[in-house]
Amino acid sequence: MSTIQVKKCPKCGTVYERNTYAHRPSKDNRTKYGSPLKMCRTCKTVFKDDEYRELAIEGVRDVDRSVVSPYGILMGVVALVATVSALWIGSLGMAVFFLVLIGFTPFTEAVSYKKRQYELDLETVESKKRLLNPVYAASLQQVGYSVPNMYLSDTDLNTRQEKISKLEEEEKSLRDKIKAVSKKNNIIYLITIAVIAGAAFGYHQMKKSAGEDLQKWQEVMNSEDLFKASETAGDKYVVYEQERKPITTEYSYQKHYLPKKEVASEPSEAGYICVVEYTFLQVGEYKTTGLGLGTPAYRVYTTVKLYDRHTGSYFDDSEQLEGGEPPSSKSVGGKNYGSISSDSEIRAAIEALISRNIDQGSEKGSDGDSK
Repeated sequence: MSTIQVKKCPKCGTVYERNTYAHRPSKDNRTKYGSPLKMCRTCKTVFKDDEYRELAIEGVRDVDRSVVSPYGILMGVVALVATVSALWIGSLGMAVFFLVLIGFTPFTEAVSYKKRQYELDLETVESKKRLLNPVYAASLQQVGYSVPNMYLSDTDLNTRQEKISKLEEEEKSLRDKIKAVSKKNNIIYLITIAVIAGAAFGYHQMKKSAGEDLQKWQEVMNSEDLFKASETAGDKYVVYEQERKPITTEYSYQKHYLPKKEVASEPSEAGYICVVEYTFLQVGEYKTTGLGLGTPAYRVYTTVKLYDRHTGSYFDDSEQLEGGEPPSSKSVGGKNYGSISSDSEIRAAIEALISRNIDQGSEKGSDGDSK
């Protein structure tokens, strides 16, 4: 919720400044650099605004010399946690979204650090120039500021003018530095935007390509003729995962466990079907109180079989994989089954089946032909 601050002249009530904040800031967070003496444009009253800081007297706050502010550090930590969480659940798109959106604050603060320091140095120079006016310095002392004696005792006009000339040269140099670093920062921002846009486009194209491949593959899977004998069947493979999860809302995504060149893109190319079946075997029951009481505990067994479309039958050989033990305790919403065999284990089982039943058979056939 935003906070609107309205500042008024203490004598006549004329508004001299309005500020809008994204939250309700403390006095320290409302601090601005500049002259604390203000003059009302209506009644010409001169008064002090405590939220302004005269740098030549009070100096720069430590937080403003930091590369990244405490708020920026907080946003960086939030961005890191959100990004890691998104990657943990397998959402690359959300990870990039969090990294860009929340990580924007610390990134821009780090990039603009050098420019901010030049701007603070420039503000300090302008503050010194103001204090070289003896009337202004005396006015600050009258309202309670501890003005250094060098500004109060220096009454020689020529000496003050020399100091002002040096400060003006320093001011010009700082303004040139600010312009140069601003150009450099803009280039960094443009390159960053281009990289992010390129990565987003690449990710979109990858998802689009994967979606097209998945659609073709699903057409193969849904074909009524897939598990029928075919004399014209090719020599490529498809993997068919069958759902065997009675107590879960998880969706078992069909995956490619074979090199892309081996995967059939249409039913006529599929000569062999690698069937992956999941069986949930109850191995116990949770005794915890509450909603988990009496919930069955399952261990997942994976069976990998090979179907020959040329003959319309399964090979006698198969691979059996055993999943992990179910969790020792069941929380509300938690899983009541152990880990399922990994993709690499299933891939290894498929490769072993193909090697024993098809590749070796082809080698024997070739040996027989040569004899």
